[in-house]
Amino acid sequence: MILVVDASVVSKWFLRFRHGEDEVPRALSILDQAVSGRLHVLQPPHFYAEMGAGRVQC
Repeated sequence: MILVVDASVVSKWFLRFRHGEDEVPRALSILDQAVSGRLHVLQPPHFYAEMGAGRVQC
């Protein structure tokens, strides 16, 4: 299966320990499937712009 992920999904891979972050288990499941080869992950053309524009509140 092919899945297009946006910056909100990928950011959860890095912010998984942040208190109150929603949908982390689902995002980590996507990462696990991609790493194991069960899922092919693509990024949209605006992915890097979204990641660069995001603000993290600690």
